[in-house]
Amino acid sequence: MDIDMTFNIRFLRTETNKGTEAIVIEKFIYVFKRVNKYKSEYWRCQNKNCKASVTTFDELGSLNNVENAHD
Repeated sequence: MDIDMTFNIRFLRTETNKGTEAIVIEKFIYVFKRVNKYKSEYWRCQNKNCKASVTTFDELGSLNNVENAHD
């Protein structure tokens, strides 16, 4: 696992209107993309034009250095 990641963000598990697994952090929704090598989970912003993403491990998340490009 990436040692530089700090998992300290709480999130709410939910699903989109289409039934896709998702999480909410603040007002932003991230949809499930894949399970990573060390069993962490990778999520991308539901807005496909936005490059923001989150990695979660256990029940905490870490933002991946890109802020949401929308409101």
